[in-house]
Amino acid sequence: MASEKAESGTVCSHKKMECEEMSKVMKFVVSIEDEDGKTIVLKESTREVPYVKEIEEKGFREAFDDLETAALELTKETRDAVVSEYIAETSQKKRKIT
Repeated sequence: MASEKAESGTVCSHKKMECEEMSKVMKFVVSIEDEDGKTIVLKESTREVPYVKEIEEKGFREAFDDLETAALELTKETRDAVVSEYIAETSQKKRKIT
């Protein structure tokens, strides 16, 4: 099957209608970079979020709540992971120096 680009900008390997009915994925990427732009720590997390058919079935308020909850959880999870990894990495570098 040929890929089709949906109006949302996502690429689907099936019919456009099926693509519009499926859940979508929210991706959150956080990085810490040095002054030269070199990435020190990079974390990426994803969550499934409701799309057209699910919004119609659940109702706007419940679907919006699902979306908001996913965004908040995703942000916290990714932020916590990148900070923990950064602290661990800088601690290791400090131990090597001293």
